[in-house]
Amino acid sequence: MGQGERSEIDVLLELDHLTIGIEVKYHSPLSSDDQLEREASDLLNGKGQTPKFLLLLGTEPEVNMMAKKVMEDRKLPSGVHFGYLSWQEVLHQMVYVQKSETWNEFERLMLRDLVALLKKRDLIVFKAFKTLPTL
Repeated sequence: MGQGERSEIDVLLELDHLTIGIEVKYHSPLSSDDQLEREASDLLNGKGQTPKFLLLLGTEPEVNMMAKKVMEDRKLPSGVHFGYLSWQEVLHQMVYVQKSETWNEFERLMLRDLVALLKKRDLIVFKAFKTLPTL
């Protein structure tokens, strides 16, 4: 699939056993009501018979609302698996995987920089109150 034939998927991963298109949003809406539908169609028309996945990555709560509308409208082609993820969850998972002892020095540095950038963008998710003072 020549990228840009009908749509502009932000990230296209064509792997041996699957194809993943990623639409990335950061505090912005989709460019049109049918943007994800066009991107899903382009994934299906792309080369290879591998399973096709379309992932929407955005900030909460906007990404939740966009994904809910997509799933309720049911306009995406049935051959494309749709999912979504928030930047806040990406940050949460990066903080979690940082604790692994298996990263080499370069990987640890890259993870630390990405975590710092996402925190600077204020993408920290409220998890719980620590301890409340007793009255």
